[in-house]
Amino acid sequence: MKRYLFSFLLMPVLALGIILPACGGDDGLTEDGKISLTFYGWGSLDEQENYTELVNYYNEHNTMNVRVRYRAVDETSFNSTLSTTVRNYDVFYMPDYSFYYYVSAGRLQRLDDPSLTNHVTSEETEPIWDKAINMYRYDSSTQTIGTGALYGLPKDLGPYTLVYNKDLLNQIVEFSNGSVSLPSGSVPMTFTELTNYLVSIQNVLDNPDFKEEIGKTGTDLYAISSYEIMPAVYSNNSDFYKADNPRESNITDKNFTDAIQFIADLNLEYGVMPDASKQTASDGFNRFLSGNCVFTNMGPWDMKTFWASNFDFDIIPVAKGDVEGAKSTAWVGSVAYCISPTSRHKEEALDFIKFLALDEYSNREFYELGQAVPNIEEMAKTDFVNDVGISDESHKRPENKKLFVDIISGDNPEINGKNRAAYYCPSPNPYNNLLSSLTNVWTGEETAAEWASRYNSTFQADLDTAYRYF
Repeated sequence: MKRYLFSFLLMPVLALGIILPACGGDDGLTEDGKISLTFYGWGSLDEQENYTELVNYYNEHNTMNVRVRYRAVDETSFNSTLSTTVRNYDVFYMPDYSFYYYVSAGRLQRLDDPSLTNHVTSEETEPIWDKAINMYRYDSSTQTIGTGALYGLPKDLGPYTLVYNKDLLNQIVEFSNGSVSLPSGSVPMTFTELTNYLVSIQNVLDNPDFKEEIGKTGTDLYAISSYEIMPAVYSNNSDFYKADNPRESNITDKNFTDAIQFIADLNLEYGVMPDASKQTASDGFNRFLSGNCVFTNMGPWDMKTFWASNFDFDIIPVAKGDVEGAKSTAWVGSVAYCISPTSRHKEEALDFIKFLALDEYSNREFYELGQAVPNIEEMAKTDFVNDVGISDESHKRPENKKLFVDIISGDNPEINGKNRAAYYCPSPNPYNNLLSSLTNVWTGEETAAEWASRYNSTFQADLDTAYRYF
């Protein structure tokens, strides 16, 4: 699609949550005779503004006589209503952790179906990250994901890694007379190295003179807000499921429990991270934006929000375990654009999601708006990394955005990315229940090994339930 210069007023943000899913009349047409498509998603207000801009552009320039009506809610509301409302929408987000369930239940339209005149072809997907396309394949004959027919086009690949407040850390470096330094953006620390590094930061944060110097007297400050379970497990040569049988629990594996214990000890033994109750009272994202911690976690979709902050920031790889052969492995989340099999306008819906997922214009707009790493691999490795098209210096952060690309590509031998644990299971319940069961580990009432021994049978029962129809 040719790139156009454009500007238009964004619709009021409030309206994004109240557009009704009706498709015009019974024939699916608007009052002015255009084909009406409904598009259901979720996201922060920043994300909703970004999508409003792209939807408006498509409505103005598409050649299919289509008008898309966009509705967005928060993620919790989306997940609680999608199952009952999916038939009311032509196009909708499909989170990676729900894809297995919906596709195996026959609730998604096949996109490379030859009966569609504009079905997705290999030529169209060739420039796109292979892993982004293959995530949304399903083989109905073997009931397996990652291979077979195509049922979704990628909204994005979202590597989730460590981010730090660069201004605050530079103040710590100066106060410590150089005993603390800025971290490497390309060489991951081990669990032990990261722990020691965070302790050195915490020692400065706890110094009353430093707190007074930065205007934080009386405020609890932490080296890190929280630590994600998946990258700890993945980066310690372990997983939630057996490598040769994803239906079988792997949580009693020593590398698995050591990874969980590493996280717990950041609070229990070293005091560099808030305890569970404080994390509940103030989530890591807001703690970070308030300048009350040095490190937290971020994905590319957070860029626009962080651009509005009053401090500089940058990203580093997640830590790798101390075990031999460990590799820094962040989780990579994703969402697909999917089409309802009951849509009356499948080909028009497919044209729209091709625009969002595959088109050069939209891929460029999404990264310039601080929304995502481009789906187009070459654009991600060149234009995105080098800030092509971005004139606002504050929008060129994080400086180390190449790390996002390295996590996706695996080109750096020290760094990798892996799908979220729930993607591999027909139900997110086993993983979600596991997270809820860890309270005693976070409070120190149980070690991670004790918890795993106790909880393993429950996790296995949850997996058995998830696979009961497979």
